[in-house]
Amino acid sequence: MHNGNGTQAIFERDPNVLFISSHQLPAFPGSGRATEIGAGPGVGATLNCPLPAETGDDVVVAFYEQVASRVLERFAPELILVSAGFDLMAGDPLAQLTVTPDGVRRIVAALVAAADRTAGGRIAFFLEGGYDLDNLRSGVHAPCEASTAPSAPPPIAAWNPTALGPAEAHLARWRPAFTL
Repeated sequence: MHNGNGTQAIFERDPNVLFISSHQLPAFPGSGRATEIGAGPGVGATLNCPLPAETGDDVVVAFYEQVASRVLERFAPELILVSAGFDLMAGDPLAQLTVTPDGVRRIVAALVAAADRTAGGRIAFFLEGGYDLDNLRSGVHAPCEASTAPSAPPPIAAWNPTALGPAEAHLARWRPAFTL
């Protein structure tokens, strides 16, 4: 639920590193606006998905299935590293996002499928946070299950920004920045 501001600051000028962050905004640290798309030669290699409080599976999963997957496919990374925080899940005491365990599984599935298509299946997950032990337990299982269960990568969903409701304005900003 927090913007990866440190990682963004390290790589925002590097066109060889794609940085994608979905997070609640407004919230600490206050960074990660959709207009933050990199700097200098790295413009276009940063994608922020700021989410209002109470955002759940429908918008967050759609972002990873429809937007992040396409951006990853265009970028064609050699490796995908995921800072996996589970404070985006409903009931976290410090956040107000409402993603369910099924939503987390679908996000992970989209990322694993993107790694299969673009990075030879190379993906690693790093535990970042979450302040509810039940959410951590169920959240941490998703990457483990997705990385050990053989499955066909889900197809990239058709581009449909109107299906995302309140995220439509953000998608309008991302689309030209990443030529989707």
